[in-house]
Amino acid sequence: MSMENDSVSRFARSAHTPAGARDVAGLAWNAHPAFDGVALKHLLRGADTGGAISCHLVRVGPGKALSPHVHARLVVGLCQSGGRRIEAAGATWHVGPGEGFVIPAGLAHACSPLHPVGHDYLSLAIAPGLLPAPGPAAASLLPRVWRDAAVAARLSRLVAALAAGFCDQSHLTRQFRRRMGVSPGRFGCEGEEGKG
Repeated sequence: MSMENDSVSRFARSAHTPAGARDVAGLAWNAHPAFDGVALKHLLRGADTGGAISCHLVRVGPGKALSPHVHARLVVGLCQSGGRRIEAAGATWHVGPGEGFVIPAGLAHACSPLHPVGHDYLSLAIAPGLLPAPGPAAASLLPRVWRDAAVAARLSRLVAALAAGFCDQSHLTRQFRRRMGVSPGRFGCEGEEGKG
């Protein structure tokens, strides 16, 4: 399976926005405006949400690195294929497929692929006003990496819920339960036979 198909199938086949559904596989890759060799599939643009959130499938090409930069928003990511190296504040984190990461807004960091083939990841950027105000330790926040499969699965469901137009995972779960009769987790484990 190619990296293209593998990355898309791990996320979703369609992204639902206030403007309507988008076929993820059919979306064009767009060159990143600041980084050579980096491409984006716009699953949910900030313009779709009044600037609140955006969600992109990001492809970092072979041998391409993202020089030190900062984000104005909190970035939640889920590595889809390959692997990612994140460097910040003199430390290095490695993120593999199925593992998640969070980059706090305003944190200078650099990123590069762990392997020569490059990597894909799902990126969700969240405007500062959408999250509760951080505590006093926020100034020392560094990137967080989740290797725990259960945490990565929850992160994946949250990203999918937001990209599909739901305000959070519980909103998606309530709507799914109303329509299917079971939670997404039970449906995923048991299939339709689990209803009952």
